[in-house]
Amino acid sequence: MPLVAPTFYFRPVLIQYKLGLGIAEIGSFLAMLVILWLVRTKTLTFRLTLGALLMLVAAFLVWGIFISPINAVVDTWTASSFPENWTLY
Repeated sequence: MPLVAPTFYFRPVLIQYKLGLGIAEIGSFLAMLVILWLVRTKTLTFRLTLGALLMLVAAFLVWGIFISPINAVVDTWTASSFPENWTLY
């Protein structure tokens, strides 16, 4: 069954998803900082945890540079005003 624009786009669901995901991302970053503080005396564990924290920061940067601009464009669409080439997004 092909996707038809108005049938799969539900704005309230997307807003709830974004809010929940944003809270989870902030929580994961804070949790990583706490874990980093707790393992500061264990050299190998500290280094691995720091590497994980840096990868998390890199993921946030990728989202901010590439994904967020696409989301900003898609957020302007309504069920009745999808562009003709909406499947390219």
